[in-house]
Amino acid sequence: MGAGTLYRHFPTREDLLLAVYKDEIEGLEASVSRTLEQQEPLDAFRVWARHLAASVRVKHGLGEALSTPTAQALTDSTYGPVTSAIGQLLDAAAERGAARPGIDPSDVLLMLSALWRVPPTDSGLAQADRVLELIIDSVRTEPGA
Repeated sequence: MGAGTLYRHFPTREDLLLAVYKDEIEGLEASVSRTLEQQEPLDAFRVWARHLAASVRVKHGLGEALSTPTAQALTDSTYGPVTSAIGQLLDAAAERGAARPGIDPSDVLLMLSALWRVPPTDSGLAQADRVLELIIDSVRTEPGA
């Protein structure tokens, strides 16, 4: 693709970055049903949460490019799809008896935010995995199972 074509669709670098981020979040939401078909619900949640954390970690690394009001509006607009995806995963786990019913997806998203706040080092990612297991234990019908 030529630079002219790129700039016709994305007049600024910020516009391009925001479009990529939005597309990635929409892909995460769409991946829920496919992930649930391939794995047990809590395993699907684990895989999905790791993908979400990686996606948001990249966004946090973009710094100033995503600190504008436009970027904040995009971040706000992705909240619904992300909490919807979490709700689908939790509902599937509850239907299978693996998670307690009635857990608020926005509460889980708040807990998941710890996953992208760790440094992207081996020790930081290991810590994120430990935190993810704590989150999963918090929604299980039988913690530690």
